[in-house]
Amino acid sequence: MAEKEDRTEQASQKRLDDAREKGDVARSQDFTSATVVIGVAGLLLKIAPVIGTDLYNNLVISLSPPVGTHALLNPQDLFRNVLNDLRTAIGVFLITGTVALLMATGGTIVIGGWTFSPQKFFDIGRLSWLQGIMKPFSKQGATLLLGDIMKTMVLGTAMGLMIWGQREEWFALLTESPHAAIPHGLQALGGDFMIFALLLLIPGGVDGILQRRMFATKMKMSKEEVKDEYKESEGNPIVKSRIRALRRKMAKMRMMKAVETATVVIANPDHYAVALQFQESMAVPQVVAKGADLIAEHIKERARAHQVPILTAPPLARGLYRFGEIGASIPEGLYEAVAIVLAYVEQLNRAKAGCGAAPRDWGSLELSAEIGREFEEATQHG
Repeated sequence: MAEKEDRTEQASQKRLDDAREKGDVARSQDFTSATVVIGVAGLLLKIAPVIGTDLYNNLVISLSPPVGTHALLNPQDLFRNVLNDLRTAIGVFLITGTVALLMATGGTIVIGGWTFSPQKFFDIGRLSWLQGIMKPFSKQGATLLLGDIMKTMVLGTAMGLMIWGQREEWFALLTESPHAAIPHGLQALGGDFMIFALLLLIPGGVDGILQRRMFATKMKMSKEEVKDEYKESEGNPIVKSRIRALRRKMAKMRMMKAVETATVVIANPDHYAVALQFQESMAVPQVVAKGADLIAEHIKERARAHQVPILTAPPLARGLYRFGEIGASIPEGLYEAVAIVLAYVEQLNRAKAGCGAAPRDWGSLELSAEIGREFEEATQHG
Protein backbone atom coordinates (compact mmCIF):
# COMPACT_ATOMS: atom_id res chain seq x y z
CA MET A 1 0.00 0.00 0.00
CA ALA A 2 2.82 2.36 0.92
CA GLU A 3 4.53 1.60 -2.38
CA LYS A 4 1.41 2.57 -4.35
CA GLU A 5 1.04 5.77 -2.36
CA ASP A 6 4.63 6.71 -3.27
CA ARG A 7 3.87 6.53 -6.99
CA THR A 8 3.24 10.18 -7.69
CA GLU A 9 5.14 10.62 -10.97
CA GLN A 10 3.69 10.12 -14.44
CA ALA A 11 4.89 7.02 -16.25
CA SER A 12 7.92 7.48 -18.47
CA GLN A 13 7.82 6.59 -22.13
CA LYS A 14 10.13 3.64 -21.46
CA ARG A 15 7.77 2.24 -18.84
CA LEU A 16 4.82 2.62 -21.21
CA ASP A 17 6.77 1.00 -24.06
CA ASP A 18 7.80 -1.93 -21.86
CA ALA A 19 4.19 -2.43 -20.77
CA ARG A 20 3.01 -2.26 -24.39
CA GLU A 21 5.51 -4.96 -25.40
CA LYS A 22 3.93 -7.19 -22.75
CA GLY A 23 0.44 -6.37 -24.00
CA ASP A 24 -0.37 -4.35 -20.90
CA VAL A 25 -2.41 -1.41 -22.19
CA ALA A 26 -5.75 0.20 -21.38
CA ARG A 27 -8.68 -1.86 -22.61
CA SER A 28 -12.45 -1.48 -22.36
CA GLN A 29 -14.60 -4.45 -23.29
CA ASP A 30 -17.76 -2.34 -22.97
CA PHE A 31 -16.53 0.28 -25.43
CA THR A 32 -15.30 -2.35 -27.87
CA SER A 33 -18.61 -4.21 -27.67
CA ALA A 34 -20.50 -0.98 -28.32
CA THR A 35 -18.45 -0.24 -31.44
CA VAL A 36 -19.03 -3.78 -32.75
CA VAL A 37 -22.79 -3.52 -32.22
CA ILE A 38 -22.85 -0.11 -33.94
CA GLY A 39 -20.99 -1.51 -36.95
CA VAL A 40 -23.24 -4.57 -37.26
CA ALA A 41 -26.38 -2.46 -36.81
CA GLY A 42 -25.25 -0.02 -39.47
CA LEU A 43 -24.50 -2.91 -41.82
CA LEU A 44 -27.93 -4.40 -41.20
CA LEU A 45 -29.61 -1.09 -42.02
CA LYS A 46 -27.54 -0.82 -45.19
CA ILE A 47 -28.13 -4.30 -46.60
CA ALA A 48 -31.61 -5.01 -45.19
CA PRO A 49 -33.38 -4.48 -48.56
CA VAL A 50 -30.94 -6.77 -50.38
CA ILE A 51 -31.03 -9.45 -47.70
CA GLY A 52 -34.82 -9.25 -47.54
CA THR A 53 -35.12 -9.78 -51.28
CA ASP A 54 -32.71 -12.74 -51.21
CA LEU A 55 -34.56 -14.33 -48.31
CA TYR A 56 -37.85 -13.90 -50.12
CA ASN A 57 -36.51 -15.38 -53.34
CA ASN A 58 -34.63 -18.25 -51.74
CA LEU A 59 -37.01 -19.24 -48.97
CA VAL A 60 -40.52 -18.12 -49.82
CA ILE A 61 -40.61 -18.52 -53.61
CA SER A 62 -38.43 -21.62 -53.74
CA LEU A 63 -40.56 -23.42 -51.12
CA SER A 64 -43.98 -22.29 -52.34
CA PRO A 65 -46.05 -24.06 -55.06
CA PRO A 66 -45.52 -24.54 -57.90
CA VAL A 67 -41.76 -23.81 -57.65
CA GLY A 68 -41.39 -25.51 -54.31
CA THR A 69 -43.33 -28.59 -55.39
CA HIS A 70 -41.20 -28.93 -58.50
CA ALA A 71 -38.02 -28.53 -56.46
CA LEU A 72 -39.06 -31.24 -54.04
CA LEU A 73 -39.68 -33.63 -56.93
CA ASN A 74 -36.41 -32.69 -58.66
CA PRO A 75 -33.30 -33.30 -56.51
CA GLN A 76 -31.12 -31.12 -58.74
CA ASP A 77 -33.36 -28.07 -58.27
CA LEU A 78 -33.59 -28.75 -54.55
CA PHE A 79 -29.81 -28.93 -54.30
CA ARG A 80 -29.49 -25.71 -56.32
CA ASN A 81 -31.89 -23.89 -53.97
CA VAL A 82 -30.08 -25.13 -50.88
CA LEU A 83 -26.75 -24.09 -52.41
CA ASN A 84 -28.08 -20.58 -53.14
CA ASP A 85 -29.37 -20.26 -49.57
CA LEU A 86 -26.03 -21.45 -48.23
CA ARG A 87 -24.11 -19.04 -50.47
CA THR A 88 -26.24 -16.12 -49.24
CA ALA A 89 -25.78 -17.13 -45.60
CA ILE A 90 -22.00 -17.46 -45.97
CA GLY A 91 -21.77 -14.07 -47.71
CA VAL A 92 -23.75 -12.36 -44.95
CA PHE A 93 -21.67 -14.12 -42.31
CA LEU A 94 -18.36 -13.09 -43.88
CA ILE A 95 -19.41 -9.46 -44.35
CA THR A 96 -20.79 -9.24 -40.82
CA GLY A 97 -17.69 -10.89 -39.36
CA THR A 98 -15.39 -8.53 -41.25
CA VAL A 99 -17.29 -5.46 -40.07
CA ALA A 100 -17.31 -6.76 -36.49
CA LEU A 101 -13.56 -7.44 -36.61
CA LEU A 102 -12.77 -3.98 -38.00
CA MET A 103 -14.99 -2.24 -35.45
CA ALA A 104 -13.52 -4.28 -32.59
CA THR A 105 -10.00 -3.40 -33.74
CA GLY A 106 -10.92 0.27 -34.04
CA GLY A 107 -12.54 0.34 -30.60
CA THR A 108 -9.48 -1.30 -29.08
CA ILE A 109 -7.10 1.16 -30.76
CA VAL A 110 -9.15 4.17 -29.60
CA ILE A 111 -8.77 3.21 -25.93
CA GLY A 112 -5.27 1.76 -25.72
CA GLY A 113 -3.66 2.07 -29.14
CA TRP A 114 -2.45 -0.67 -31.43
CA THR A 115 -0.37 -3.44 -29.92
CA PHE A 116 0.39 -7.11 -30.52
CA SER A 117 2.19 -9.03 -27.81
CA PRO A 118 3.23 -12.65 -28.45
CA GLN A 119 3.77 -12.97 -24.69
CA LYS A 120 0.11 -12.18 -24.06
CA PHE A 121 -1.05 -14.27 -27.00
CA PHE A 122 0.71 -17.43 -25.84
CA ASP A 123 0.00 -16.97 -22.13
CA ILE A 124 -1.43 -20.40 -21.22
CA GLY A 125 -2.34 -19.16 -17.75
CA ARG A 126 -5.10 -17.03 -19.25
CA LEU A 127 -6.87 -20.23 -20.35
CA SER A 128 -7.02 -21.66 -16.83
CA TRP A 129 -10.58 -22.80 -16.02
CA LEU A 130 -9.87 -22.35 -12.32
CA GLN A 131 -9.10 -18.65 -12.81
CA GLY A 132 -12.32 -18.30 -14.78
CA ILE A 133 -14.35 -19.88 -12.01
CA MET A 134 -12.72 -17.85 -9.24
CA LYS A 135 -12.79 -14.53 -11.10
CA PRO A 136 -16.39 -13.57 -10.10
CA PHE A 137 -15.50 -14.17 -6.45
CA SER A 138 -12.65 -11.65 -6.45
CA LYS A 139 -13.27 -8.03 -5.47
CA GLN A 140 -12.69 -6.75 -9.00
CA GLY A 141 -14.70 -9.58 -10.54
CA ALA A 142 -17.64 -9.02 -8.21
CA THR A 143 -17.64 -5.31 -9.04
CA LEU A 144 -17.61 -6.02 -12.78
CA LEU A 145 -20.36 -8.63 -12.43
CA LEU A 146 -22.56 -6.22 -10.47
CA GLY A 147 -21.98 -3.53 -13.08
CA ASP A 148 -22.86 -5.92 -15.91
CA ILE A 149 -26.09 -6.92 -14.16
CA MET A 150 -27.09 -3.29 -13.67
CA LYS A 151 -26.28 -2.41 -17.29
CA THR A 152 -28.26 -5.40 -18.54
CA MET A 153 -31.27 -4.43 -16.45
CA VAL A 154 -31.20 -0.79 -17.58
CA LEU A 155 -30.60 -1.56 -21.26
CA GLY A 156 -33.08 -4.43 -21.25
CA THR A 157 -35.76 -2.25 -19.70
CA ALA A 158 -35.11 0.55 -22.21
CA MET A 159 -35.24 -1.82 -25.17
CA GLY A 160 -38.36 -3.54 -23.84
CA LEU A 161 -40.18 -0.23 -23.49
CA MET A 162 -39.07 0.81 -26.98
CA ILE A 163 -40.24 -2.43 -28.61
CA TRP A 164 -43.53 -2.25 -26.69
CA GLY A 165 -44.03 1.23 -28.06
CA GLN A 166 -43.46 -0.15 -31.58
CA ARG A 167 -45.82 -3.12 -31.16
CA GLU A 168 -48.34 -1.77 -33.66
CA GLU A 169 -45.63 -1.44 -36.32
CA TRP A 170 -44.48 -5.00 -35.70
CA PHE A 171 -48.04 -6.34 -35.82
CA ALA A 172 -48.58 -4.40 -39.06
CA LEU A 173 -45.90 -6.54 -40.72
CA LEU A 174 -48.23 -9.52 -40.39
CA THR A 175 -50.67 -7.86 -42.77
CA GLU A 176 -48.05 -7.17 -45.45
CA SER A 177 -47.02 -9.50 -48.21
CA PRO A 178 -43.86 -11.54 -47.57
CA HIS A 179 -42.07 -9.64 -50.34
CA ALA A 180 -42.53 -6.36 -48.39
CA ALA A 181 -42.67 -7.67 -44.82
CA ILE A 182 -39.23 -9.31 -44.79
CA PRO A 183 -37.19 -6.18 -45.82
CA HIS A 184 -39.34 -3.94 -43.62
CA GLY A 185 -38.88 -6.26 -40.67
CA LEU A 186 -35.10 -6.37 -41.16
CA GLN A 187 -34.91 -2.57 -41.41
CA ALA A 188 -36.99 -2.17 -38.26
CA LEU A 189 -34.78 -4.70 -36.51
CA GLY A 190 -31.67 -2.85 -37.68
CA GLY A 191 -33.06 0.46 -36.40
CA ASP A 192 -33.79 -1.02 -32.97
CA PHE A 193 -30.37 -2.62 -33.01
CA MET A 194 -28.74 0.76 -33.74
CA ILE A 195 -30.64 2.42 -30.88
CA PHE A 196 -29.47 -0.37 -28.59
CA ALA A 197 -25.89 0.17 -29.79
CA LEU A 198 -26.03 3.91 -29.11
CA LEU A 199 -27.43 3.23 -25.64
CA LEU A 200 -24.63 0.72 -25.10
CA LEU A 201 -22.10 3.34 -26.17
CA ILE A 202 -22.92 5.52 -23.14
CA PRO A 203 -21.65 3.09 -20.46
CA GLY A 204 -18.99 1.94 -22.92
CA GLY A 205 -17.61 5.47 -23.31
CA VAL A 206 -17.65 6.02 -19.55
CA ASP A 207 -15.87 2.70 -19.01
CA GLY A 208 -13.29 3.60 -21.66
CA ILE A 209 -12.43 6.87 -19.91
CA LEU A 210 -12.24 5.12 -16.53
CA GLN A 211 -10.03 2.35 -17.91
CA ARG A 212 -7.57 4.87 -19.36
CA ARG A 213 -7.40 6.73 -16.06
CA MET A 214 -7.01 3.51 -14.08
CA PHE A 215 -4.23 2.40 -16.41
CA ALA A 216 -2.44 5.75 -16.08
CA THR A 217 -2.69 5.46 -12.30
CA LYS A 218 -1.40 1.89 -12.37
CA MET A 219 1.59 2.90 -14.48
CA LYS A 220 2.65 5.80 -12.24
CA MET A 221 6.17 5.66 -10.86
CA SER A 222 7.79 6.61 -7.60
CA LYS A 223 10.53 9.23 -7.60
CA GLU A 224 13.03 6.50 -6.83
CA GLU A 225 11.92 4.50 -9.88
CA VAL A 226 12.29 7.59 -12.06
CA LYS A 227 15.84 8.13 -10.79
CA ASP A 228 16.78 4.47 -11.27
CA GLU A 229 15.39 4.42 -14.80
CA TYR A 230 17.26 7.61 -15.69
CA LYS A 231 20.52 6.21 -14.34
CA GLU A 232 19.99 2.96 -16.21
CA SER A 233 19.25 4.63 -19.52
CA GLU A 234 21.89 7.35 -19.24
CA GLY A 235 24.52 4.86 -18.14
CA ASN A 236 23.97 2.65 -21.15
CA PRO A 237 26.65 3.40 -23.78
CA ILE A 238 24.35 2.32 -26.62
CA VAL A 239 21.59 4.64 -25.42
CA LYS A 240 24.08 7.48 -25.02
CA SER A 241 25.38 6.92 -28.54
CA ARG A 242 21.85 6.90 -29.95
CA ILE A 243 20.95 10.08 -28.08
CA ARG A 244 24.05 11.84 -29.38
CA ALA A 245 23.36 10.68 -32.93
CA LEU A 246 19.76 11.83 -32.67
CA ARG A 247 20.82 15.22 -31.35
CA ARG A 248 23.31 15.63 -34.18
CA LYS A 249 20.66 14.68 -36.72
CA MET A 250 18.12 17.12 -35.27
CA ALA A 251 20.72 19.90 -35.12
CA LYS A 252 21.68 19.30 -38.74
CA MET A 253 18.03 19.38 -39.82
CA ARG A 254 17.47 22.69 -38.03
CA MET A 255 20.67 24.08 -39.50
CA MET A 256 19.74 23.10 -43.07
CA LYS A 257 16.30 24.60 -42.58
CA ALA A 258 17.91 27.87 -41.51
CA VAL A 259 19.95 27.98 -44.74
CA GLU A 260 16.71 28.47 -46.68
CA THR A 261 16.20 31.91 -45.13
CA ALA A 262 19.85 32.92 -44.89
CA THR A 263 21.08 36.22 -46.32
CA VAL A 264 24.29 34.87 -47.82
CA VAL A 265 26.54 31.82 -47.82
CA ILE A 266 30.27 32.48 -47.65
CA ALA A 267 32.31 29.57 -48.97
CA ASN A 268 35.76 28.24 -49.43
CA PRO A 269 35.27 26.51 -52.78
CA ASP A 270 36.45 23.09 -51.59
CA HIS A 271 36.12 22.77 -47.83
CA TYR A 272 34.02 25.31 -45.87
CA ALA A 273 30.63 26.99 -46.11
CA VAL A 274 29.06 29.38 -43.59
CA ALA A 275 25.52 30.77 -43.86
CA LEU A 276 24.83 34.20 -42.36
CA GLN A 277 21.57 35.94 -41.68
CA PHE A 278 21.07 39.65 -41.19
CA GLN A 279 17.84 41.55 -40.66
CA GLU A 280 17.11 45.14 -39.82
CA SER A 281 16.13 44.13 -36.30
CA MET A 282 19.58 42.61 -35.71
CA ALA A 283 22.50 44.62 -34.43
CA VAL A 284 25.03 42.10 -35.75
CA PRO A 285 24.74 39.33 -38.38
CA GLN A 286 24.36 35.81 -37.04
CA VAL A 287 25.81 32.47 -38.08
CA VAL A 288 22.88 30.15 -38.85
CA ALA A 289 24.77 27.23 -40.41
CA LYS A 290 28.32 26.09 -41.00
CA GLY A 291 30.04 22.96 -42.16
CA ALA A 292 33.05 21.41 -43.78
CA ASP A 293 33.45 19.05 -46.73
CA LEU A 294 30.21 17.07 -47.30
CA ILE A 295 28.13 19.25 -44.98
CA ALA A 296 29.48 22.33 -46.74
CA GLU A 297 28.30 20.89 -50.05
CA HIS A 298 24.86 20.27 -48.57
CA ILE A 299 24.70 23.86 -47.33
CA LYS A 300 25.57 25.18 -50.78
CA GLU A 301 23.04 22.86 -52.46
CA ARG A 302 20.30 24.05 -50.12
CA ALA A 303 21.32 27.67 -50.75
CA ARG A 304 21.16 27.22 -54.53
CA ALA A 305 17.75 25.56 -54.24
CA HIS A 306 16.37 28.60 -52.39
CA GLN A 307 18.29 31.25 -54.38
CA VAL A 308 20.52 32.32 -51.50
CA PRO A 309 23.67 34.10 -52.81
CA ILE A 310 26.91 32.11 -52.47
CA LEU A 311 30.10 34.19 -52.40
CA THR A 312 33.59 32.74 -52.42
CA ALA A 313 35.93 34.19 -49.80
CA PRO A 314 38.23 31.45 -48.45
CA PRO A 315 39.94 33.34 -45.57
CA LEU A 316 36.63 34.79 -44.35
CA ALA A 317 34.94 31.39 -44.67
CA ARG A 318 37.72 29.76 -42.64
CA GLY A 319 37.56 32.48 -40.01
CA LEU A 320 33.78 32.23 -39.65
CA TYR A 321 33.94 28.44 -39.53
CA ARG A 322 36.65 28.42 -36.90
CA PHE A 323 35.47 31.21 -34.61
CA GLY A 324 31.75 31.52 -35.37
CA GLU A 325 29.11 29.61 -33.41
CA ILE A 326 25.75 28.57 -34.85
CA GLY A 327 23.01 30.77 -33.47
CA ALA A 328 25.48 33.40 -32.25
CA SER A 329 26.70 36.71 -33.64
CA ILE A 330 29.74 36.76 -35.89
CA PRO A 331 33.13 37.37 -34.21
CA GLU A 332 33.91 41.03 -33.68
CA GLY A 333 37.13 40.84 -35.68
CA LEU A 334 35.17 39.96 -38.82
CA TYR A 335 32.59 42.78 -38.61
CA GLU A 336 34.17 44.88 -41.36
CA ALA A 337 34.69 42.00 -43.79
CA VAL A 338 31.14 40.75 -43.34
CA ALA A 339 29.81 44.30 -43.75
CA ILE A 340 31.40 44.48 -47.21
CA VAL A 341 29.85 41.12 -48.11
CA LEU A 342 26.40 42.21 -46.92
CA ALA A 343 26.67 45.50 -48.81
CA TYR A 344 27.47 43.58 -51.97
CA VAL A 345 24.50 41.24 -51.41
CA GLU A 346 22.19 44.20 -50.79
CA GLN A 347 23.32 45.84 -54.04
CA LEU A 348 22.84 42.53 -55.84
CA ASN A 349 19.30 42.13 -54.49
CA ARG A 350 18.39 45.70 -55.43
CA ALA A 351 19.64 45.11 -58.97
CA LYS A 352 17.54 41.95 -59.26
CA ALA A 353 14.51 43.92 -58.12
CA GLY A 354 15.20 46.58 -60.76
CA CYS A 355 16.01 49.27 -58.21
CA GLY A 356 19.64 49.87 -59.06
CA ALA A 357 22.65 49.04 -61.19
CA ALA A 358 24.21 45.61 -61.04
CA PRO A 359 27.34 45.43 -58.87
CA ARG A 360 30.71 44.55 -60.22
CA ASP A 361 31.64 40.90 -60.36
CA TRP A 362 32.41 39.64 -56.86
CA GLY A 363 35.71 38.19 -57.99
CA SER A 364 37.02 41.65 -59.01
CA LEU A 365 35.62 43.58 -56.03
CA GLU A 366 38.24 45.81 -54.41
CA LEU A 367 38.33 45.71 -50.59
CA SER A 368 39.82 48.25 -48.24
CA ALA A 369 43.25 47.61 -46.83
CA GLU A 370 41.87 47.31 -43.27
CA ILE A 371 40.27 43.98 -44.12
CA GLY A 372 43.59 42.30 -44.51
CA ARG A 373 45.83 41.57 -47.42
CA GLU A 374 45.04 37.84 -47.48
CA PHE A 375 41.29 38.39 -47.63
CA GLU A 376 41.68 41.13 -50.29
CA GLU A 377 43.85 38.94 -52.51
CA ALA A 378 41.52 35.96 -52.14
CA THR A 379 38.44 37.92 -53.16
CA GLN A 380 40.21 39.61 -56.05
CA HIS A 381 41.19 36.20 -57.46
CA GLY A 382 37.72 34.57 -56.86
